[in-house]
Amino acid sequence: MYNTITESWIIKEYQKRDIVRIQDLCIKKVSKSFNIGLIFHRYRSECIHEMDFGVIYVNELKPHAQQRVEFFHEMGHVLKHYGDQKTMPDTFMRLQEQQAETFSLYAAMPLHILEPLLDNGISIKEITDLFDLPEYFVRKRLAQLDRLYLRRRSYKKQKLIEDITITYRQSYDPSKWSDETWRIMDQLKKQTNKEVINHVGLLRRNRRTS
Repeated sequence: MYNTITESWIIKEYQKRDIVRIQDLCIKKVSKSFNIGLIFHRYRSECIHEMDFGVIYVNELKPHAQQRVEFFHEMGHVLKHYGDQKTMPDTFMRLQEQQAETFSLYAAMPLHILEPLLDNGISIKEITDLFDLPEYFVRKRLAQLDRLYLRRRSYKKQKLIEDITITYRQSYDPSKWSDETWRIMDQLKKQTNKEVINHVGLLRRNRRTS
């Protein structure tokens, strides 16, 4: 409902493979779970992949946290892309790189593992240590989540307004409203700081008393 298609796909595939804890995000375990070869070498990180085959080469000279970033980036290419970037147009190659960058943020700090920690007020420093990732990368992911939460709030607000509109159409006489209808009206007022007349054309309520 709120997540992107890619993020929802990653959560589903991770849970299918029992990748549900921080320790499950070890790149050796992740690569094995997805049947992707993993090789450490002294050159830049890259990957080779076909329809049913993939190998990720990680630069072992980089700091460990950066190795993890580059692994998840290459993993995005292996699982989501086709073609050889050496022969494709620059615009398409840049698009793939952007997609792999986004994929790496989702895959390195998946929502079903990260979000419960955020709910407990974890700091950026603690996240970088727990996930073994660079701070710049963690900040990108948190900015990404801020946009997700904004979509959630916008969706909930719009859904509430739609529910109120349906209620209004069904019964525009407040004297006939149920307690549940009054509850929704009160909730809308609290969220918008406005009277319901601004949203569904109702007169300012004088709540009935029993």
